[in-house]
Amino acid sequence: MEKSEQFSDYLFAKMGPPSSTTVNGTELPPKTTERSGAPRELTGYRKWLRENLMLLVTLSGVLLGVIFGFTLRPLNLHEDSIMLISYPGELFMRVLKLMILPLIISSLIAGSASLNARMNGKIALRTLVYFVATSFMNALLGIALVLLIHPGDPNLHNTADRSTDKRAVNLLDSLLDLGR
Repeated sequence: MEKSEQFSDYLFAKMGPPSSTTVNGTELPPKTTERSGAPRELTGYRKWLRENLMLLVTLSGVLLGVIFGFTLRPLNLHEDSIMLISYPGELFMRVLKLMILPLIISSLIAGSASLNARMNGKIALRTLVYFVATSFMNALLGIALVLLIHPGDPNLHNTADRSTDKRAVNLLDSLLDLGR
């Protein structure tokens, strides 16, 4: 007998024949190693990880940023290096600021569309009153500040300190400004 035949006989003895087996006269289905098509239900730790993935990624990003900042601060990096390191964060903050207004407007539209007409009219009236009142207060604040500060007064302009810190603009700054 060859070794391969001995090995297959050993496997059949341990696993049983490949087609079907009988136990107490009842025929059992063949053993398969394939997984069923239904997805496994997550429980415990994996379920918690799946539900809180965004929170975990955000917290780990904040933690890495703090570690990165404390590690690089004592190195006294050059101004160009600091500009390159801060560039992704600056772009991220600009994208967040860009998303705020459309997000608020779309949520207001969706919320008002789900209300009935009577409630929608009350909210519209309150919104209009709030808008007019805040616009009036802003106009009064603007007039008061103009009277206090006198912007554009030539006498104030001549006495102002002319020493402004002007930084030389280099090629890297100009290239990064293309993406800002």
